[in-house]
Amino acid sequence: MKTTSGSYCIGLVLCVLLGASHGAEAPVGRWSNNTLVLDNGAVLRKIVYDAKKRAFRTAELKLAGDDFNFLGRSPGPEFSFEIDGKVCRGDSGWEVASVTPVAAQRDGQGAAVVLRSAGANPAKIEVAIEYLLYPKLPVIRKKLTLKNLADKEVKLESLDVENLRYYARTGDAIHVYGNYARRARVGEFVGDRYDTLVAAHDLTRRRGIALGNEAPGYLKRTTMFIDGSDLTVGLTHQDQVLPFRKWLKPGETWESTWAFICPYADAPGPEKALFGPVADFVRRHLGIRAAELQGKPQFAYNTWSPFKDRISESLILELAEGAAACGAKDFQIDAGWHRNDASPANAPWWSCMGDYLVDEKKFPRGLNPVFARVRELGMRPGLWMSLATMSQTSRAFREHPEWAIRDRQGRPSYVHDDRSLFQDNCNACLTTGWYDHVKAAMAKQIGENGLKYLKIDIAMITGAYRFDEENFGCFAKDHPHKDREESLLMIYRRAWQLFDELHAAFPELYIDLTFEAAGDWQLIDLDQCKHAHGNWLHNCYDPPPIGCLRQRNVGWWVSPAIPAPAVLLGCMKMDNPQLDFMVGSLAGTVPLMLGDPRKLSAEQKARYRQWSAWLDRAREKHDYALFRQDLPEFGEPLEGAWDGWQRINTDTRSGGLVGVFRQGSLDAQRIVHVVRLDPDRIYRVRRGPDGGEVAKLSGKELESRGFSVQFEQPYDGAVFEIDRE
Repeated sequence: MKTTSGSYCIGLVLCVLLGASHGAEAPVGRWSNNTLVLDNGAVLRKIVYDAKKRAFRTAELKLAGDDFNFLGRSPGPEFSFEIDGKVCRGDSGWEVASVTPVAAQRDGQGAAVVLRSAGANPAKIEVAIEYLLYPKLPVIRKKLTLKNLADKEVKLESLDVENLRYYARTGDAIHVYGNYARRARVGEFVGDRYDTLVAAHDLTRRRGIALGNEAPGYLKRTTMFIDGSDLTVGLTHQDQVLPFRKWLKPGETWESTWAFICPYADAPGPEKALFGPVADFVRRHLGIRAAELQGKPQFAYNTWSPFKDRISESLILELAEGAAACGAKDFQIDAGWHRNDASPANAPWWSCMGDYLVDEKKFPRGLNPVFARVRELGMRPGLWMSLATMSQTSRAFREHPEWAIRDRQGRPSYVHDDRSLFQDNCNACLTTGWYDHVKAAMAKQIGENGLKYLKIDIAMITGAYRFDEENFGCFAKDHPHKDREESLLMIYRRAWQLFDELHAAFPELYIDLTFEAAGDWQLIDLDQCKHAHGNWLHNCYDPPPIGCLRQRNVGWWVSPAIPAPAVLLGCMKMDNPQLDFMVGSLAGTVPLMLGDPRKLSAEQKARYRQWSAWLDRAREKHDYALFRQDLPEFGEPLEGAWDGWQRINTDTRSGGLVGVFRQGSLDAQRIVHVVRLDPDRIYRVRRGPDGGEVAKLSGKELESRGFSVQFEQPYDGAVFEIDRE
């Protein structure tokens, strides 16, 4: 229903029920007397339109059954942005054009409010605000859609999708958790690329709010307490190094990225929300690719280390035999299989990108026979490709130099690495015809070789190995983007579109966008996870025990924000010692192994097979892949301490896995408490992959009493199955 009027009437009494027409048990939203109430039984948000001030602002944010308002006495501006340098906020200059119910995929319900500029508003603009709530979760998701009503092109910048006034001001009792919601600090906070999830926790009141930012890569901006008690979630501002910008033509409509908020209470820290309703929302309703794919990587082998690009058909076939003997389920050929049309013999892999022809000197029969053998051995085949890299000797560049990303001087630019080693490389801009070229190259390899895994690597817009951020992006004057600032989000979104199209054509394909392609060290975010299934997040060449610590540390670091099956931690070698310690450390995310399996003894190969089969059975039984939580009383993986994780299916509560590790601690024994189980059911605790039963306790007893774990060696670990009778 629409609720429009020429000049908005304060006395409007028309009531619109929002959500009932879509099968909800009760209306999710109610519009009456200039007030929109969003309420799903878990969270309530009341938004009021003040017709006199022409202001549209949230007045209340409460949890169900709790009168505490998470917002300050003075309402915040609701949203904000700049049009041609002039600030537009929700607290002045708007007329309500319509309020309509919204029902989205994955159970989202709520309301869409259309505002049109009026009065003293400096811009001629229409803003559609979409609010979505989800069953039984205190999560509210929001995005803006802007339409240019002016007769000229306008510049949109500094956009905050959420801009609210928090109930508390900054102080030493308020801890803001950034960096994937893992690092606490006090005072003003401005988030960056690693802040896809932020939490503000009040130690005194034992309550707080989690802020989700679904913007990609470097374009995320989440703030707390910058102006007293304001909180914002949106895109980078025009005064930052890599600012968001969108040029809107007359009549053009543009959709923002999403943001979400999740208030919580009665908690000593934010973990209750992060591993509870936030994790449930991400897993069930966000639309992450890892949740939709049936054939997720579960025990993978990759050829990169130690072989790099020194590969051949004979070597790959030998490695495939060795990996299969170890129980690997996925086999990936990394860089080095490819050449350009004019590549000289033995040219290094980085100088052979752009054309993506199979190197016949290394693979005289092509890749198909190799991957056919991989499938015969019971493994899913995978391949490495770059998303946006051309060698300037490639036919792609020679025929289409206009595809290249350009620097400030108009020269082809390589944002991945500025060492002289790569001086003949450049990145290609995904807003140009390169998009169709690289998509066709990828589709060709996927279709001809039956690929189930595509590792997409090397920078596309920002680089992990360059530190001159002001030179990131594309400065070309003849591309669809008007300037460098507009290129940033356009390139991200073109990448996401490419992944979606590949997935539509090849539904069983797992897409791994590495941290290098994402644009910085260990960079992954929720926007990426909606389009790529996973991320090769870490290169660790250290052997155990340091290598194991580093892998567990990265897994712990991102786990409040990122689903475990999206996290691949690379470069641990199968032929390293302490096999059990290594595999157990990797089981907290996706076990990804490298090294030379030909060097392994028959006993070692049998042990790997045992681990692979045990993890398979546990995952089939408990479907734990999408679950990971902190283990109570076990903190960040550190030298001289114990650490651990649990992967309990909190939907079925059938059980799952628990990993426990001693990393040089002086204590040889710890008590392990497991939470989120059915308190009244009995669970058996078994050490894997071949250990016996160590405990038989109820869910309540596992939480209160726990079970004892002892390691005689200072560096050791174990993974336990928690199995409900």
